[in-house]
Amino acid sequence: MAEKANILVVDDERGIREGCRRILASEGFTVDVAENGAEGFNLVGSKPYDLILVDLMMPVMGGLDMMDKVREYDPEIIIIVITGFATIETAVDAMKHGAYYYIAKPFQNDALIEKVQK
Repeated sequence: MAEKANILVVDDERGIREGCRRILASEGFTVDVAENGAEGFNLVGSKPYDLILVDLMMPVMGGLDMMDKVREYDPEIIIIVITGFATIETAVDAMKHGAYYYIAKPFQNDALIEKVQK
């Protein structure tokens, strides 16, 4: 059996963080959570992650700033943006900052699993 990915979910909404954790853990992934970009980036330095799900709009450190820091630290980590502020502009910004996918909130469990498994 192939080893499942280590995933970090960074979102200031507890329901989103915990929902993603439950969904992805049920698929066999190892999942950690953080409530803002600063906390998330600190975790990136302490453990190897294969994938990060990150919200764009968060207090302390937003998603784009965190993405920039992660890219400097390890450009191989795959980043998927999850946001409630889905616009063409935010999607383009996210892609410019290295996002692999962009998922608008609210999203279906199946859509999240599909993007993560790709």
